[in-house]
Order: sequence, then structure tokens, then C-alpha cells
Amino acid sequence: MPCISHISDYRPGVRFFKSNDTSSIMKNNITSGIGIGEVQFGMLSSQVRRILGVPNEIEIFAHSEEGDDGTENWHYEDLELSISFSQEDEWKLDIISTTSAKFSFMDAITVNQSIKDVKKSLQKLGYKDLQIEDSASIEIPNHKVISVGEIGIDFWFENDKLSEIQMTPLWEDDETIIWPNILTVEGESNGDALIKHDSDVLFDKLDEHINEWVIKIFDPANAEEFSDLISDFPSGTTLDHLSFERESVNYYLNIQDKPKGTMEAKVSIVHSEAEIIGAMSLVWDENLEMVNDFWVLEGS
Repeated sequence: MPCISHISDYRPGVRFFKSNDTSSIMKNNITSGIGIGEVQFGMLSSQVRRILGVPNEIEIFAHSEEGDDGTENWHYEDLELSISFSQEDEWKLDIISTTSAKFSFMDAITVNQSIKDVKKSLQKLGYKDLQIEDSASIEIPNHKVISVGEIGIDFWFENDKLSEIQMTPLWEDDETIIWPNILTVEGESNGDALIKHDSDVLFDKLDEHINEWVIKIFDPANAEEFSDLISDFPSGTTLDHLSFERESVNYYLNIQDKPKGTMEAKVSIVHSEAEIIGAMSLVWDENLEMVNDFWVLEGS
């Protein structure tokens, strides 16, 4: 799976924060190499949870087929905050991203400022080596990023307005992260119990479900019943053309229009002659009872 450089690029929908009051817990300062408020790089998920409570959504995926480079993203909507834990760093917190104007860097830079004002503030703070990159895409035609390597912060802009601040720990060299001294976080976890399942178990259940369905769909005896669905595949598609790539597991802990406590495993549908042609997912409740399944095919 390709590595996604920008944490907001893989937000699968709108999220809403649990009814925990974090206003007295989260300070508004963004500190280079340290973190945001009391949330610090190097923390484990249990430590973050004591500060922020259970997130609205958790997304788990790997960047490679080997699956030993996993990432776990936690999303908090009211705070407009996304954080990432990396398997390669022993599941420590290593990316923080915010789209909220409540947080500021050096009391000078906040979301919604113009790219001109951000550049001016950075230069006034003494940061001269600003790397500006055009990250335009079909979805976001006016998309730029200012990267300041010496402070480990990327400033993302849409239509020349600061839309997101993303930060990582600082590095001593190419292989050594400078982890901050973690604050002691005392007390019980904030929020409901958080239960996660082995992702491989969920993907195996999805694989079993998929195999059962694709065999049924492409069985000549069922051609009439599934004619509309088959017509959405590239012309001439047979069972031998298809394979499935594991994408992510999502936990919907408090999301509008999603039953609380449900989880979803997603795969890409790959055609040997047409590459990725769609996706399929399976949703379970807290007891691993299937709630629903979804097929999405391009052009359907």
C-alpha cells in the first residue's frame, strides 16, 4: 500500500467527538519537537487516552503487504485533531495534525491565516529555509505545503489559506528520533472501554465473505440474478481477473450515522487488466456479528 504523506488524506468521512470536556485539559500551544498541549510525541495510546478520552474513530492500516509497518490513526472531531501511532516506533505517537484555529504555533501562526502572513511570521521567527511545494490534485487544485525541517512542522494550504498544521518529532540524524521527556499522566482512562480486535482476524473474516460472494456472482447459474452487478465490472471480467488488497480497519466509536461500537474492514478490488476498480467492506457490531457489507465499483 502506498505511504500517505499527509494525515488528512486518509480521513474516511465526518467525525464527531465524544461528549468529554477537554477544554480544561488541552492547552492551545503547538511546541516544536514536543507536541500539542499536553499530548506529546512518544506517548502510547493509553497515555493519550487518559488525556483526551476515546477518539471518535480509529483507523488501522499497513503501508506494505508485509504488514510490519502498521499505523494507527485516532481522530477527535471537536478538537479537529488527528494523531498517529507507528508500529515501527513501537507504537509511539509520531504524527500530530490539527485543522483548528484554536491552536497556535509560537502565538503567531494559526489555521485560516494566509500563506503570505504565515511566511512572514516564520521569517520573523528566524526560519529562513522554507521549502514550499505545490501539492495540487484534482480534488484540491490549489494545495501547497510549507515544510520547515528544523522544527518538524508542515503548514498545509488550500486556496492560499492555512488549512492544517502537521508536526512530527525532531531527528538527531537520519535514524534517531529525539523523543521528548514524557509527562507523567496519572488517573484512569478517560471515556468508555476501548476494545480492538486483531486486524488479521477481521481481514480473514472479510476474505471468507468475499470469496463466498464472488464465487456466487460469477457462477454462470447465477448470471441473470447478478447481471446488473456484473455489468459494472470491466467487460469480460471473470473470477480469475480479481484479487483483493487489504486496506484498513476502522472503529466507529462515536460517529454520526454510524452505529456506536461498530467496526469495518476494507479492501480494494483489483483487476489484473484494469488495476483498482473499486472496494468492498464488511461491518460488524461489538460482538463481531455482521451488520452490513458494501460493494463500490468505479462507474457503478
